[in-house]
Amino acid sequence: MKRHIAVLLVALYSICAWSQSDFSGSFKIIPRFDVGANFYKGEKPEVDWGNSGLYTEFEQNFSSAVKFHLLNLWVNPYPKELYQATFHANVPNWLPICSIEFDFSNFYVSLGKDYIGLGGFENDPSDYDFDFDQLTPFNSSMTNTQWGGMFGWVSDSENTELSIAVTSSQFVDRPFANGQLSFSGIWRGNYGPLSTIWGVSAVGTQKGKYQFLATLGQRLTVGGFSATFDWFNTSYPDPFEKRVLPKGHTFHGELAYDFGGRGDVAFTGSYILAPKNDGEYSNSWLVGAKVHIYPLKSRNLKISLTGAYDNLWECWDFRAGLLYYFSFNW
Repeated sequence: MKRHIAVLLVALYSICAWSQSDFSGSFKIIPRFDVGANFYKGEKPEVDWGNSGLYTEFEQNFSSAVKFHLLNLWVNPYPKELYQATFHANVPNWLPICSIEFDFSNFYVSLGKDYIGLGGFENDPSDYDFDFDQLTPFNSSMTNTQWGGMFGWVSDSENTELSIAVTSSQFVDRPFANGQLSFSGIWRGNYGPLSTIWGVSAVGTQKGKYQFLATLGQRLTVGGFSATFDWFNTSYPDPFEKRVLPKGHTFHGELAYDFGGRGDVAFTGSYILAPKNDGEYSNSWLVGAKVHIYPLKSRNLKISLTGAYDNLWECWDFRAGLLYYFSFNW
């Protein structure tokens, strides 16, 4: 019932926004289906399907100034936990994104549930189609979409974007509980072959306590080749028990090649430096490869094949996914 009420409120809000618009608009529906398997080594080898799921993404442009974005995860291997977490902030649930954006010339305001404002290309907010099996512990253990708002500015040339965000903290059970918030500043730049996504945040990890978080990403593109390097000033976030951003460092890199719109291939690697004198975690690494194929000239169909190995959990991860873009204009 709560889920239906939430969807109804979203629909009503969308209709109200649309009724105020005299412009033509567009509507996109993007279903995605993933089958992922994790193979754990050890004395008792295990297999789970944790990276599997059925998603739909909706993008509605009511006009040139009003945009609505909705992302649903309808089912995964743990559907009970998925819907029980509806009103939780520190665990994923069936509604990762639900936001509306208002554009005013070079400025914009976004309200609702969306990305909190992090740097790094690994978790790029411009594309939700992540390869989950290759995320670092920083991005795989944190729920980086939260309720809140963002205010941003885009230059006339559109090569520089600056924004600030205020959201609920990822370290609370319920959104905005105990008044815990996260404050972020983001710089996105595109300067010829160099692109950047840099973010700095003050994260409310505990009541009245904030920790500094730096997330810096840079990408160099030459022809069809690109090289990406991300750095985060933390290692193994714990939003559940200790509720801290531990010291340490996360390094993530990617080498990719784009085959002229027909597809792309990439090799990824991550290295995590754990805090010194931390008996719980040690240094770890992750390596992976991925292939994305667009068999149609329209590029509306995307086929994803990925594989990775995580030495921390001694786990092989494999995923196959299908994604299709339906687009409508009026």
